[in-house]
Amino acid sequence: MSRIPFGNEADRLLVKQTNLYLLQEQVDNLILSAGQGAQFVLTEQLVFSLHRTAMDRLLTNPGEYRKVDVGIANSPHQPPPWVQVPPLMADFFDYFNAQWAKRDLVQLAAQAMWRLNWIHPFENGNGRTARAVSYLVLCAKYGGLLPAKNSIIQQIVANKRPYYDAHRTCDAEFDRTQDLACTYQLETLIANLLKEQLKASLV
Repeated sequence: MSRIPFGNEADRLLVKQTNLYLLQEQVDNLILSAGQGAQFVLTEQLVFSLHRTAMDRLLTNPGEYRKVDVGIANSPHQPPPWVQVPPLMADFFDYFNAQWAKRDLVQLAAQAMWRLNWIHPFENGNGRTARAVSYLVLCAKYGGLLPAKNSIIQQIVANKRPYYDAHRTCDAEFDRTQDLACTYQLETLIANLLKEQLKASLV
């Protein structure tokens, strides 16, 4: 395991919270630099960069694909063997970028969030990275920053049960059909959370 040991859990929590703040700042800067209506391209280096920010000082190898097989606590999904991660991620980038002009912002955000969590490309920090990528995708497709109050990510972190349940439904649908367009449940969740985020900005 490549987790960096800490003297106490309070130190780890402080680093984790600092990284999450920096991760949101990085996402915001990427959105602002993209430009209105720009063609967004999701790349391996972009995902690596977000993972490095999320897991800096928490893993010895942030921004690198895992070299071990992993499980997901309290989930029936078994991520693919580590040797399959690079080709699965390459296929994901090709599929996702081909869908950019065909799908709406919620569909794209759901696809990015689900598929990254399904592949689970990193030893740790997959959820944090997937949520950051998903939010970046959503804002990039929208064409700018959304009001930050009560963001989708904040809502998920505050109540993860619907998030976990939606992923389980998507996983089960993919297991049944092998169709990557299996994210309806997650799309519904993200759409509802987006409504709450926009509503909060009116208060």
